[in-house]
Amino acid sequence: MMTTLKQAEHFAAQTMTEDGLIDIFAGIGLISIGYFWLIDNSAVSAIMPFALISLWRVARKRISEPRLGQVTLNRENKADIKTGRIILLIILLTLAVGIIAWALGGAGDILGTGYYPLFAAGPSMLIATLTFFHAKHVKCPRFYGYAAWLLAAAGIVIWFGEGPAKAVMLGGIPFLVGGFWYFAKFLSNNPKSAS
Repeated sequence: MMTTLKQAEHFAAQTMTEDGLIDIFAGIGLISIGYFWLIDNSAVSAIMPFALISLWRVARKRISEPRLGQVTLNRENKADIKTGRIILLIILLTLAVGIIAWALGGAGDILGTGYYPLFAAGPSMLIATLTFFHAKHVKCPRFYGYAAWLLAAAGIVIWFGEGPAKAVMLGGIPFLVGGFWYFAKFLSNNPKSAS
């Protein structure tokens, strides 16, 4: 069976998630964003995603690429990635605005008490949506599970009347646990090449 360039690039995109690093950094990000949000340090929460994306790239270059190699994508896939990055940026900015609004005036003052459950669940629901689209794009089933867990965390927050920070923290736990499991599996299956 002949493999097309598009199929090979899709396989390479899938292997980007098999090292577990994106899971680990997403888990660290969600837990730390929630924690800093909980202790009213929204400035750190707002910059955390950008710092962790940079650290993920470095870790990927130093750990995964020596084992798997580096893939250059064609223009069509680069356009898909650019669109994904724009969607990610919009979601991150929306989350940052929510964090800042929460810190400055409280959700009740800004949205009114009737909308509090929606506001409390909103960040987890936005992150779940992003996670779902990531799962669909790279065809990685475990990210569907993460998205479902984030939605469950949103429901738990509404049920117990907690704030959005706890839902985001709760949502990060499966990413972190799953990430370390996949990372250990990746390292054992892919020894570093001598070249």
